[in-house]
Amino acid sequence: MTDEEFEQAAQNILRRAKEKAFSEGLPIYFGRNGKLMAEYPDGRIEEVKKEL
Repeated sequence: MTDEEFEQAAQNILRRAKEKAFSEGLPIYFGRNGKLMAEYPDGRIEEVKKEL
């Protein structure tokens, strides 16, 4: 698998995961710059704050 094919496969997996989660009204979670982020179906992206 070439780097380009790998990148395309990764993008397809991400797209399908987003479609499934968003269709159920759920966010997806991912890391960015060492922080946990949530992306919601309405397009909002927020840092997930740790509660004590």
